[in-house]
Amino acid sequence: MKRLLLANHVVKAIRIMREPMEKIEVSIEGRLRALKVFDYQWIKALLAIGDHSELLLLIDTTAKEIVRMYEELDEQERYKIKWIENTKKIMDSLEQRFPELFSRVKEEIRCSELYSNFEHRIKFQQQKMEMQITAHLSTQEEAAELKQKTDDHFNGMMAEVEASGCRDTDKKNLMSAIQIAAESCRNFVDKKLAEEPVRLLYYWTGNTVFVKMKSNGTLNTMKGFGRKFWNNDGDDRDEFNLIVSLDYIMEFLHQNGIRDQDTLIDARSIDCCYAFKERIALNLTPEFVREWYEKGCPELLKITPNKVKGINIFGMPIVHFTITLVASNGINVFINQDMSKEEAKALMKGFEHTWISEEIQCMLKARELIESEKSSEVEKWVREYDARIQKIIDDNAIRIFNRMIMKYPERLQAAFIDAHSLSVKFDDDFGPDCGFLQIRPKDAEYQEKRRLECYDKNAVEKPPHMK
Repeated sequence: MKRLLLANHVVKAIRIMREPMEKIEVSIEGRLRALKVFDYQWIKALLAIGDHSELLLLIDTTAKEIVRMYEELDEQERYKIKWIENTKKIMDSLEQRFPELFSRVKEEIRCSELYSNFEHRIKFQQQKMEMQITAHLSTQEEAAELKQKTDDHFNGMMAEVEASGCRDTDKKNLMSAIQIAAESCRNFVDKKLAEEPVRLLYYWTGNTVFVKMKSNGTLNTMKGFGRKFWNNDGDDRDEFNLIVSLDYIMEFLHQNGIRDQDTLIDARSIDCCYAFKERIALNLTPEFVREWYEKGCPELLKITPNKVKGINIFGMPIVHFTITLVASNGINVFINQDMSKEEAKALMKGFEHTWISEEIQCMLKARELIESEKSSEVEKWVREYDARIQKIIDDNAIRIFNRMIMKYPERLQAAFIDAHSLSVKFDDDFGPDCGFLQIRPKDAEYQEKRRLECYDKNAVEKPPHMK
């Protein structure tokens, strides 16, 4: 076997196909990988269903096909031997030589993909059911209802497996996996029924926000440092035995295996707070806002404890929501469309002359237009204005090109398309990096309406630093 794997034509084929410095294992699997004709699925299937003699013959034939095609290509085209169209030609040729083997491989891949798909669905269904099973369960009736729902889902999946084209051995393994997943979910219902939700109280100390926590389980307090968390020595220590920093509460829960859906936010918690860097305030006070401006307007966050058991955009319940109210990178500014008028007023007061305030005003005006259903009128006005600008550019294209040629005589040359069309091209690698000329009309009305339209179109746009 090793003699064939080290044959001259096999080694030559590998040298043609392999990447520089790539390590090659002298084995059937190593040779199949090194020839670069078969993908991972094919190699896995070949190793599963082929015997040594078949695979050695396949390696031998594949290597000869590679060498033959390589030598038939023009010397300047030989680098294309690795291209998909050429490896496909090799595969087609091999299929004609080994029709029975290729048929078995394709069937193995089909069965494996079907089995893998069911495996993933079983795991996903178990995770999905466990997401719905929380420590908020309070009665045996609720628990029984969840168990019945679990059984219904997994029984339906069993019926699918039974009716599928899976092999009998795969069906048996899948049925066993479904039963295990269903039993795990039923046990999880009993576990959560016996648990009490972890209670959290977001509270204002006078200069920052902390979270008081009540947990009946054993907590891992080896994580965190400094003022991240400590025991509650206050009068309410029996109600809440631990205090955790606001910026650490989510990680602390995760480190201790406490899911967000197994928590309960105390109704006495604050409604929201605001933060930038390490500064936190209960309200957008003049002092807080002034400090924010003085710090260069870093990302301003609004943090809202999830007292209403809401979910985020991924459908996940979390202990608190964090949104960006304002973000600026010095070039662009992001203003959250959901900013309230009171928040906008607080951020602008005393700083009406700033770019941030101008953008907030623009956002508010755009929102009013959207609410009054007049935004389409602004969009139409801007589109018509843009069309007039484009017409001016088109009508004066030759004059613009001539001006560019005069501006860069050593780097530009004219390229006539026809009697009425002219283009230009740079004769070096230092042309405009954007590939276009940017035109900014000075019309104040246009600038304002263009900005209004941008806020309408970019209602869910990411903050600048996330682009």
